Amino acid sequence: MKKLVCFGDSITAQNSGYMTPRLTSILQQHLSGWFVLNEGVSGNTTRDALARIESDVLGQEPDLVTVLFGSNDVAEHNKVTIEEYEENLRKIVSLIGPGKTILLTPPPVNEVLQTVRKNAMIESYARAVERVACEKGAFVISLFDLMVHESNYQKMLKSEDGLHFSELGYTFVSKQILQTIQAEIH
Repeated sequence: MKKLVCFGDSITAQNSGYMTPRLTSILQQHLSGWFVLNEGVSGNTTRDALARIESDVLGQEPDLVTVLFGSNDVAEHNKVTIEEYEENLRKIVSLIGPGKTILLTPPPVNEVLQTVRKNAMIESYARAVERVACEKGAFVISLFDLMVHESNYQKMLKSEDGLHFSELGYTFVSKQILQTIQAEIH
């Protein structure tokens, strides 16, 4: 059985109001022959990711890893510079291996509800993810662009915080991951 590790922050881990981590459960339903493991930790930045990648990802011996960090890196109270963020992502891809890595750009937020994150800054971090994917040869899902071009993307975010995904958002993100796996990875 193949193994997919979903590596990220609270957007990956999010299980508030759900019985299980939402991203993992949707992916597991659609990926027969795969075991899907959630390694999302609330509040994590790419710095934290590097500190736990050995035990939480590499130690799991995955066939494929989704990597979704950036919403905390860009937050004013955490602020990982874009240069450090990009370098941290390079290290993450190198450790996992580019052929096993699906990088996801950080998603947009509802700025009415989010005061410490702004979409203009998130977009610049999304471009950093795309640069790293291109440079390293990893797979990439430009979540920021895909969502921001949806006229109702705010409905994909929880109305309480404008950051975490609603059920609609998890369905959307899962679809993007599944399409990437089916189209790009055999």
